Amino acid sequence: MVRVALARGRPRAFRHLKLPSSRLLASAPGPPGPQLAAGARDYPWRQWYRLENFLKTGQVVVIDGANGTEIQRRGGRPAETFSSGTAALVRPDLCQEVHQAYLESGADVIITHTYSANGNVMASSGNGGRVDECIMAASALARRAALNHVAEHAAQVAQVAASASAAASSSAAVVTRAAARATTSLQSNDAAQVSARGSLKSTRIAAESLNMALHAMEEVHAHAAAAKAAAAAALAASEGLPLPEATPPIEQPEPVRMKGWDSAGFGPSMIVASMSTHPPEMAAGGESSCNAKWPSPEIEERNYFQAARAIRLSGVDMLFLEMMKDSDHAPRAVRAAVSTGLPVFIGFSMRTDKDTGQLVQWSLGNDSVPATPEWFHNLTRILGANMVGVNVMHTDFGTMGPALKFIREDCGWQGPLGCYPDHGRFAEERNYFQAARAIRLSGVDMLFLEMMKDSDHAPRAVRAAASTALPVFLGLSMRTCQETGQLVQWSLGVDSIPAHPDWFHSLAQILGPNMVGVNIMHTDFSTMGPALKFIREECGWKGPLGCYPDHGRFAAPDWIFQELNIEEAMECVESWIRDYDVKLIGGCCGLGPEFITALSAFTRRYNTEVRHRLNGTASA
Repeated sequence: MVRVALARGRPRAFRHLKLPSSRLLASAPGPPGPQLAAGARDYPWRQWYRLENFLKTGQVVVIDGANGTEIQRRGGRPAETFSSGTAALVRPDLCQEVHQAYLESGADVIITHTYSANGNVMASSGNGGRVDECIMAASALARRAALNHVAEHAAQVAQVAASASAAASSSAAVVTRAAARATTSLQSNDAAQVSARGSLKSTRIAAESLNMALHAMEEVHAHAAAAKAAAAAALAASEGLPLPEATPPIEQPEPVRMKGWDSAGFGPSMIVASMSTHPPEMAAGGESSCNAKWPSPEIEERNYFQAARAIRLSGVDMLFLEMMKDSDHAPRAVRAAVSTGLPVFIGFSMRTDKDTGQLVQWSLGNDSVPATPEWFHNLTRILGANMVGVNVMHTDFGTMGPALKFIREDCGWQGPLGCYPDHGRFAEERNYFQAARAIRLSGVDMLFLEMMKDSDHAPRAVRAAASTALPVFLGLSMRTCQETGQLVQWSLGVDSIPAHPDWFHSLAQILGPNMVGVNIMHTDFSTMGPALKFIREECGWKGPLGCYPDHGRFAAPDWIFQELNIEEAMECVESWIRDYDVKLIGGCCGLGPEFITALSAFTRRYNTEVRHRLNGTASA
């Protein structure tokens, strides 16, 4: 089970919406939700019901701003932001600092630093074995930030309670003196009654303040237990020990109003994990793969010959040349292979061009150089008598048949032929499931799927998210095609695949009852309105809808920040709430605590007006 991160008080009018205890939730009828499997944690679903009940009042919740770009703004390098997935390990100081800044700015929902924490991103930087450790550390950092926040405000409440108690004590002394002076005269008895009335009021204020202080310290106690559990899980992950199953927290106290918080606002902040399809960009030892460059041809070939010599001296029986995937670099490696004097299998890599369906050299993975017999024969001539066989490798199952046919029929190879296909999609999905398992055990309250931006990779991440049994918000990313003005999937950021309801429904169907809401994120201000309209009108989504836009642009390896007109941004927010019934709003890349502070002030005013309307309706 997971302990919620408490930071705000629940509105007085909704305190009767108590949630069942963890012992009773599985059997109690309660609000509608998925039937959890035996052993599945139910506490996050109690948190979701709390959020759901709040949203039903018509009020709005504030999501935090960007994590990665805010780390960059505070001096973090690209490898320490969102590119490598390891921010929680390499810069825990900045991660916690950013969380606390958003809490102080008025955020209700805190997203952990797990945006790109999965094997698909982390493996290329040499950190593929640290996914569990990274996710556990990120959750622990978020819990610790929330603990610091609630403890600071609890201290303020305790000071107010102490002052109120002192005032009540003084007032009681005044009543005692007034009662002692009372005689048969009406005037003296009136004075005693006035003093008693004032003392009663002071005592009630003191009692309420003390009650608030008691609840505040109970929240700190529960928070500390949650932070301790998260820290224990992070320590186990860092030391390679079995990950502990999340255990029930200390029973949460009734949320309490606190000075410095939105006293009638959402209530305890929620620590939300995020999971995304961000593409791998990091190279081992580098800032970004964008910086990786081939050496000069002479140095490249010399490096191959150095490796070939070591292979020859290592005592192996044969040499498999692998990933001979082009006509530029492959000949240099082949010439080095000849120098070993070993029997050599030459390994070709091919793929199917998506646009033409043609068999092409793997090359860079995004160009389209046709696979021709000349390519094959040029390399095999270099090998000469050392060549004893051919392998087709690092080629997917769908391409393997045509590639083998190409070798046999087009190239005329009659000798030994082998193949070992890859299955990148399976590996990718397995990495998502690994991350999902760590997220489930990390003690978060909810999962935000982020950057579900296409129809290829997104379903794999969504299937993994469904396995967590957590409440899930599906986060879609869209953009406006510059040529057509059409709303398209974000995808690679350069292609133009129309945003179609089938895309939405195919992902929603995978999530099933675990899907409790939809977010539009990593989508700029100008596209956000059409994207929200698409979800509401074309896709027919009637449930909770959130958004957190970005502002600026990415120029690898950094985010380029741009000035934001806060007044215009708040006008956009107002229109999204009014026109599309948006209930959760935050900031994505390029938007930090300054934006969240303005957003929190706007939502507090808005929520106050909503409560006034509700109270007016109730009293009519």
